[in-house]
Amino acid sequence: MEKKRLNGKIKYWEGIANKTRHEKLTAISTQEIQIQELRKKIKVNEDEIKKYSKIVNEQAEQIDYLTDLNDRTIDLTTESKNGQYTFNSQTDQCVMDLLDCGLSFEKVGPAIKNVLCMCGLRSKDDRYPKKDYVSNCNMRRLAISQVQTAEICTAAANQTLYTDETRKFGETFSSFITTDENKTPFLLGLKQMSNKAAQTQLDTLKSILNDIETRIKCLVDQNLQTSTSFNILKNIKYTMSDRAATEIVFNQLLKDYREKLLKEHVEKYDDLPDVEKRYSIAYVQLFLWSTSNS
Repeated sequence: MEKKRLNGKIKYWEGIANKTRHEKLTAISTQEIQIQELRKKIKVNEDEIKKYSKIVNEQAEQIDYLTDLNDRTIDLTTESKNGQYTFNSQTDQCVMDLLDCGLSFEKVGPAIKNVLCMCGLRSKDDRYPKKDYVSNCNMRRLAISQVQTAEICTAAANQTLYTDETRKFGETFSSFITTDENKTPFLLGLKQMSNKAAQTQLDTLKSILNDIETRIKCLVDQNLQTSTSFNILKNIKYTMSDRAATEIVFNQLLKDYREKLLKEHVEKYDDLPDVEKRYSIAYVQLFLWSTSNS
């Protein structure tokens, strides 16, 4: 009877053990499934974290760029005496350089803006030169070029004067260019003429020289004593033309006018010996092409 009771207890506890073992295996299996699901969720969350971290980093870089862009500005203007703002000398130099490259007035401002954008810069006050300002800057460029031409042509000896006349839209224009001994050209000016006569051509040259002299007095020396026109003409020793009849007459008129200036500016010119006079008015006429008999 004792053995029977003991066997009963053993079976009872074996049943409980089997039940517990089954529950344990079931719990472990359920936990493993839950762990796999959690791992999947963790993987998804990690991917989401990476995605949003990338977005956050991009936004941070954009913020840094915009912050840096606010600091990376260039000041194209300067405050004038009356409290207004105008473009500074560096901007004027840039505008003149662009005009030298053949850029039209209305395209100068957009060109400066686009180049600054390519360099990651922008104007401090978002102001760029407009057409009217560029036109005004072009006038100052002409004034500066006239002053430069006057300074060089009054200092360089043995210059050659080149003249050329052309017609456009029914109007006549003439240009006057000088070169020094190194063949470096300098434009005295280009002006419209009423006709192609030699005297008109000389009068046009006088007008250009007078404009240069006026510019020198306004920008350099208001109390200019010596004639800039004379200082330029006295250094012209040669002429170059196309052998047209008008050019031949013009050369003679220019020679006479130059001699007149020498008499006005050279002290006691009439008392000089003939040799020194000829030296003072040395004026050799050259032509672009030699005559067939030369």
